Amino acid sequence: MRINLLEESDKIEHTIAWYQEFLNNPNNRVYISLNKIHEFEDIYKKELQIHLADTQEYINELLGRTVSFDPNSQLQVKKLFLKELKIPYELLLENGKVSISLEVLELLTLIYDFDFLNSLMHYRKALNNLQYLRQFNRQSNFKLKNIDGHDLLVVVPKYTRHRTNRFNTSNPPIQNIPKSLKGIITCPNGYKIVQADSSQIEPRLFYSLVVKDYLINEYLIDIADTYEALITYCLDRVGIPQESNLRKKILEERRTYKIIINAAHYGAGRNYLTSVDREIGEIVFNHLVNHPKRQEYVNICKAIFQKRNYVKTGFGDNIEVDKTDIGKMALYGINYTIQGTSSALTAIGVKAITQDIEEMNWQKYVKYSFNKHDEDIYVVHENKVDYVSERVRNSRSFNCNEWHTIDADVKIGDYYS
Repeated sequence: MRINLLEESDKIEHTIAWYQEFLNNPNNRVYISLNKIHEFEDIYKKELQIHLADTQEYINELLGRTVSFDPNSQLQVKKLFLKELKIPYELLLENGKVSISLEVLELLTLIYDFDFLNSLMHYRKALNNLQYLRQFNRQSNFKLKNIDGHDLLVVVPKYTRHRTNRFNTSNPPIQNIPKSLKGIITCPNGYKIVQADSSQIEPRLFYSLVVKDYLINEYLIDIADTYEALITYCLDRVGIPQESNLRKKILEERRTYKIIINAAHYGAGRNYLTSVDREIGEIVFNHLVNHPKRQEYVNICKAIFQKRNYVKTGFGDNIEVDKTDIGKMALYGINYTIQGTSSALTAIGVKAITQDIEEMNWQKYVKYSFNKHDEDIYVVHENKVDYVSERVRNSRSFNCNEWHTIDADVKIGDYYS
């Protein structure tokens, strides 16, 4: 979809307000399969016990003595990581504080070859999943209906707007549903779920709005995978041979360099990046974190925050920033600019879909719709899936002035995935 930036900027606030009203249509529903909830509960209860026992065994073996270990104790885990294993302090930081969150554990498993880390990470995943599922046991909060022989909880989400123009829900928090539990969301017989998001949107916006480097642009045009394009750019800057083991390693470990690239965009320090991978982290720090255009944008953000407490998205609208931590202002400036622009594109795309499918037909073809951050999901009559999904794909692909082209990922199925 071709976007006229000037035209959209003039009406972006109206578009986002329209999107909130669209999401909060009282006829919208989310169907939760009760059978799937019970199925997942049984799976993760068993996994919880298995990974707890494995974690305890691996820790005893690692330390060479028997210890009583509680994986839910922040104090015990921090002591194990910092004092016993000498894991660098920087790797345990999340939002400026030491954390043992799932995100931190996933990063550590990429760096350290400790069996207990994998067990502890899977224990945490199972625990998080069970905690999420338990909210559905309070069925008084939801309507239980038998539809086509299936017991379904019927949820009517209420969306509230975050300062970055993203929308959050409660009861249940659809935005926070773990990836492995998406399958509890289903649709009635005769319908399919069509879900769409814009592929690799944050790094593409970053190099459209923050770092505008013609050479990086060439890599992003030539190589479809944004993360491969950026790491290739960095390696070429230091003359790493095409047939080197380092390049082969990177292609085999995409997850690792994706973490490094994303961290670099938001200003991760040298110590953090090199602790994930010493050689690649150093190269990325020098050529992305310290990129002159990125540093220029950071200085602009800092200067802005001395005078006012907001940044602008790619559409020129203001996003208010909390000034309580001046040290993070540059980070917020980048993060809020990217998130705010991404959220605005979602609203623009969804509005375009509803305009493309005339209102009368929309009500015939699309039964319900809901949102998960930058992803929009539709429950579509099975005879109209091809028609709707084609228009969804077109409306979630963006070509905006001198920005990088953003393509759409569309999935179709009986369950959310």
